[in-house]
Formats: sequence, structure tokens, C-alpha cells
Amino acid sequence: MSFTYRAGQTLSTNAGTFSSTTFPVTGGASNAISEPYISGATTITLAVDVSACKAVGIKTSTDATVTVNDDGTPDATIDLTANEAIIWTAAQAGVQFPTSNPFGSTDVTSIKVTATDAGTITIAVLTDPTP
Repeated sequence: MSFTYRAGQTLSTNAGTFSSTTFPVTGGASNAISEPYISGATTITLAVDVSACKAVGIKTSTDATVTVNDDGTPDATIDLTANEAIIWTAAQAGVQFPTSNPFGSTDVTSIKVTATDAGTITIAVLTDPTP
């Protein structure tokens, strides 16, 4: 079975709406989580083979910092503004989306969400399980 995510960007101004092409990203496995976090730090178990990633979406409901595999020296740090998603796709890396996978280059085993206010983190990861 395959899964398809749709990715794109839109800019709305007083002069009108400028919209890029929304394009499909297909993969054989999809992992989606929506987890609450507390004020302070919350660790969440999450397994991601970053070499197999085709698309990633991350959003928090409050301003937060997400660290990856944080045992004192995180493999990646992601600063998030409340309700502003980070979207990345392998096919459009550096074109419409950030150049690098926000999780970094090391496989993910857990993430830590640190925030002043409690909230919810939502993550969607599309992968090719046979890269």
C-alpha cells in the first residue's frame, strides 16, 4: 500500500494570492503522531529512519524547541513558532522547502519538546521502507 502527501506553498497579500504548484509525494509508509507536552520538557519516543524520509511535517501549538535524540548533546535542534509548520520533502529540498531534513542526518529514536507553555506537537513522516 502506498501513501500520498501533498506539499506546496501559498503567499497571500493585499494584491492577491500567489500559489506554487502543489505536488504529490508518495511513499510506502506513513507515521503520524499528535502528542501533548507539558510546560518544561517532554520526551516522546519516535522512530524515524532519516535516510528513508520522503516528507516531514512538524508543528507545535505553542512556541517550542524540539531536540532530536537529546541525551545532553542533541543530534538536531528545531525551533518552532506556535502553529507554524515546518515542511520538508526530499524531492523539493532547497527549492520550495529547507535544504536539509529537519531531523538531521542521524536516525531518530526520540524527541524532546521544551516549551514555556503546554501544548501539542503534531508530526507526519512519509518514508520509503525499502530505500
